[in-house]
Amino acid sequence: IGFYIADAMGHGVPASLLTIFVKKGVRAKEITGKSYRLVPPNEVLARLNIDLIDQQIPDLPFITMAYMLFNVQDRTMQFSRAGHPYPLYIPKVGKPDFWQLEGSLLGVFETQYRQQERQMNPGDKLLLYTDGLSEAMNADGKRYGQENIECWFAASAVRCRTAEEVKAALAEEIKRFRGTRPLNDDQTFLTVTNHTAT
Repeated sequence: IGFYIADAMGHGVPASLLTIFVKKGVRAKEITGKSYRLVPPNEVLARLNIDLIDQQIPDLPFITMAYMLFNVQDRTMQFSRAGHPYPLYIPKVGKPDFWQLEGSLLGVFETQYRQQERQMNPGDKLLLYTDGLSEAMNADGKRYGQENIECWFAASAVRCRTAEEVKAALAEEIKRFRGTRPLNDDQTFLTVTNHTAT
């Protein structure tokens, strides 16, 4: 299973068109040849990056992206990122692991993207998100912050069993922090868990 999260900088028509371009680009590059082999995440990002550069569109907004490939048979994950906030990984046993894998924004300059691979064991949880979470503001104008996301996920995700439970708990946490203040940016996140049905 391939899944990704992306965030275009800016608003309006240019950002919307860029989002559509990237979405279609991912679908076109996820599979190669008649064998339907899923392309590794770092290759998907590299190909998308070259396509965006080749467009040579003036004032094209930048876009960040995190892409992951999950093998449902052996429970391994391959991950790569392009300027996007790094993912937070909480193993069932052991300390939280915040993957600080480097990777440049898409559409800036030609580059290679690194990739990590790891096993997702039963009880492990993963969070991918846009910077709208860390930049969420409360009524006093204070930002939620990266550190709060890390602390909340490390302390709270272990009490959740499914991805749905993690999603609901995090949404409630951000809502509690914001209070009556309206959204100042989109807040998008993706949770993944490896749990056994009961």
